[in-house]
Amino acid sequence: DLPGGRLRLDVVAGRARRSRSRRRPDRSADLRPARLRPGHGGRRHSVRLHRAELQRHRCVRLAVQPAALGMAHDHVTAIEPGKQLARVAERQLSIYPNVNIIIDTFEHAALPTHAYELVFSATAFHWIKPEFKFTKTHTILKPGGHLAIIHTNHVSDESGDIHFHASKALHERYSPKGPPLHMPRAAELTPPNFDVALFKLVSFVYYPIVIRYSAKEYADLQNTYSPVLALSEPDRQDYLQRVERLINNEFNGYLDKHFAMSLAIAKAK
Repeated sequence: DLPGGRLRLDVVAGRARRSRSRRRPDRSADLRPARLRPGHGGRRHSVRLHRAELQRHRCVRLAVQPAALGMAHDHVTAIEPGKQLARVAERQLSIYPNVNIIIDTFEHAALPTHAYELVFSATAFHWIKPEFKFTKTHTILKPGGHLAIIHTNHVSDESGDIHFHASKALHERYSPKGPPLHMPRAAELTPPNFDVALFKLVSFVYYPIVIRYSAKEYADLQNTYSPVLALSEPDRQDYLQRVERLINNEFNGYLDKHFAMSLAIAKAK
């Protein structure tokens, strides 16, 4: 349900991979609770998913942040359908011999039963097909294993959200879904809905962050989001120009963007 031309996401995501790390909030901070961190010399097997979906085509985009998982000690299986992004991950993770990258979707990847202590997904889990999302995760986790989900939340600045309201017309023009009804406060964030028959929520935390963008930087940020990348080239360029012009004309050329990085952890029953 995205407007404009529809492209394979492994191609679309490749367009923005150079700018993504510079423009999006940094997820490299250690968000793991102490009880999920391996001790020195310890080993843990984990699956890491970082994916997005465009229509029927899927791409697991590996966010290359080894420190966030302690890869020096962990055995990590990363799932990435896009060959181009898999090559990027392989190059950047080549110093970690315990990382194995599978080029496939999570739904179709052949993963051993009850083999992993942790399944970790960053801004990706919501794209997995509902019939696989929790059932397959539960199947590959060891008893008592954990599912950890990181999500980037756009939140209110709690000062009127002037830019949010000023840009609504742009969203309405370029997205059939239109803008959200309101920008939630960080304190209003709630954990994702886990399958309570299979998982029990054990932790939910969020970390507010504010990033100042110039008009050009904010347009570049928008150009890393899948709905924007999915637009036809003329619509995408028109949209980005309007985004930049709005900030230059009405916000003195910069925007303080408010995010909240959330981490939800559930334990397999």
